[in-house]
Amino acid sequence: MYATEPEVNGKYYPTRIGIAPEIQVEIIEILNKTLASTIDLWMQIKCSHWNVKGMQFFSLHQLFDTLAEQLDSFADLIAERVTALGGVALGAVQVAVKQSQIAQYPDNLQTGQEHVRAIAEGMAAYVR
Repeated sequence: MYATEPEVNGKYYPTRIGIAPEIQVEIIEILNKTLASTIDLWMQIKCSHWNVKGMQFFSLHQLFDTLAEQLDSFADLIAERVTALGGVALGAVQVAVKQSQIAQYPDNLQTGQEHVRAIAEGMAAYVR
């Protein structure tokens, strides 16, 4: 089965998966949107990791690092599934910004609690 119609971004490659082309393309689109949100949330968590301060710095710094590592693994899995389906993994930051379902991360957070709240909101949007 070959993904040819309809084309998205004009880049699909032959596969032998046996999924109807229109379903294949739809799955690739969903996965690429998920990839964009995963990359966005990963970067937001890294921002918290870099910027957290205060008495809970060490534990939050480690927590944010662990969460970022997990999202990095998720992004890799999602991208590999896109390519296995014959698509192109659209993982550039510019694409992630345009397609992410996660709200923009605030750049004025002061406390560890504010960082935790922002990450929790981003994660809630991600699972939706």
